[in-house]
Amino acid sequence: MDGNVGLLGADYPGYFPVGDTEALAHLLQNLEGNPGFVARLRQALVQRAPLFRPARETAAWRRLLAELGS
Repeated sequence: MDGNVGLLGADYPGYFPVGDTEALAHLLQNLEGNPGFVARLRQALVQRAPLFRPARETAAWRRLLAELGS
């Protein structure tokens, strides 16, 4: 989904095509049996975590609302 790519970036390793249960199964099998993939996914999440901190979200909303109010 485009919104997820916008939030997480095109290089996020946890994507699978919408509605593609085979691709989801493959992703879950990777999580279960591939420690390297788990480490890559974990690192991707750690790198993106600051983007979703409540204080950052609040500040972004305030900036947007201030821009709209101008």
